[in-house]
Amino acid sequence: MFVRLGIKIRKSEKFGDEREKKMRCARPIFLIVIPSCILTLLTDQGRQPFVDELSIFLGWTYFMCWSVSFYPQVLLNHERKSVRGLSLDFQVHVLNFLGFLCYSIYNICKYVTEREESGVAINDIFFSVHALLLTTVCGVQCVLYRATARQRIAVVTRAFVLLATLGAVIIGILVPVSSTSSIWTVANLLAYLGSIKLAVTLVKYIPQAWLNYSRQSTEGWTIWNVLLDLSGGVLALAQMGLDAARLGNWHLLVDNPVKLGLSLVSIGFDVLFMCQHYVLYANTSEATKEHKEWLMHDV
Repeated sequence: MFVRLGIKIRKSEKFGDEREKKMRCARPIFLIVIPSCILTLLTDQGRQPFVDELSIFLGWTYFMCWSVSFYPQVLLNHERKSVRGLSLDFQVHVLNFLGFLCYSIYNICKYVTEREESGVAINDIFFSVHALLLTTVCGVQCVLYRATARQRIAVVTRAFVLLATLGAVIIGILVPVSSTSSIWTVANLLAYLGSIKLAVTLVKYIPQAWLNYSRQSTEGWTIWNVLLDLSGGVLALAQMGLDAARLGNWHLLVDNPVKLGLSLVSIGFDVLFMCQHYVLYANTSEATKEHKEWLMHDV
């Protein structure tokens, strides 16, 4: 009798676990797809061809993926009251903050002045501004929850931020006082700001990848932002390709080099992070160790 009861309990627990897994899989649909549909309807400009509607939907879906990808780390930091395992060069960024500040200015100015020719969509603006706000929140957490005195921003990072900011200020001063034939134009200033964001994206992932490698662990760092980041990168590329195809202008792929570069670099590093988390260091997290110890004790 007790054996049968135990079997029933185990089956019930197994059913409950499977149901919980299904609920977890369904959450992205509610968090990403449904809001994307709503945003698509809100920004829809009357009846348009299906391809145009699809482009708008892809744009808002990538916006949701990339935007939601910031929250898991912020929530994890808040829950743990710690940023141990998180590279400050990766998050405080002064790097990341500077990058999204430049990207926000770049997107807003390009959208206002060039519109469709710029390759910048309204969802690009929403993403960059939202990312700037969330990066600021994460930066504040890194200051509040700093684990040890050794967790600090590298000298190289500070030097990069100082030089990049100084360059932007100098070009910004030269633009109003230069002649129209000069190289110091608003377009070149925006190109410089875009290149800063692209450079930040190229280097910002390296500290976290190195930290994971040196610790031989990804504990304290959430994989969810990577999965969402990868999805956003693929969708952003899909939107750019679809826009180029429907307008018959494949130059649009390079007219917004910052968005193209962000997508490609993000996808590349996301694949690396997934290999670290799921393959190389899959059995080194504290949660995995505790689970194994619990199983051994139970036996």
